[in-house]
Amino acid sequence: MRAASRFTQLTGATAVALALIAPSARPNNLIDGTYAGTDYGIALSKELARVTGNDDARLAARGFVVTLEEQIKTAPTTPQIADYPKPVSTNMLRITGVAPPAGMEDMPVKICAEKDNKVLTLLDVNQRTGALTPSKWDGPRVSETPTSAACKQFILTYRNELNQLVAQRQQPEQPRIVAATDGRTASNVAQAKPVALGLAQ
Repeated sequence: MRAASRFTQLTGATAVALALIAPSARPNNLIDGTYAGTDYGIALSKELARVTGNDDARLAARGFVVTLEEQIKTAPTTPQIADYPKPVSTNMLRITGVAPPAGMEDMPVKICAEKDNKVLTLLDVNQRTGALTPSKWDGPRVSETPTSAACKQFILTYRNELNQLVAQRQQPEQPRIVAATDGRTASNVAQAKPVALGLAQ
């Protein structure tokens, strides 16, 4: 009995501890110590060094990774934009990413790197594996004005897509209406059955 009681106490204590875990503790492979976080950081460093032709881009990649992970750790309910560095000028390498909100770990983090008013690379990061792949985009790859960001449309388009998904999840589920084979609704069929069976009052 004592052993059972102790087990019950431990189970209860564990449940309480789990209930007290903050949203920031929600698992995400980019920040939870798995290889995913290391892999995407290394891959991003290599890619930025390649597209810029400058190994100094690796330092910028590290700074962006830290900024992005800070956004993910907050487990926000809305998509977050990570932007590095700040402040920035057009002749500097700028890296911008969109982190999906908590609960959307199957959606990629999208990253855009730009310099001199031009997009250098567009990438998708798999949040579960850390895999880095090219991101599809048919939109503009140059700045609208000399002082605007070349990545602006790419980033805002994805953020809006994520916001729409958030809004859909927040909508209450609508009751399903199943049509009968003769065109009547399911509710009408239910009302008509007693009549057909001679059970009407």
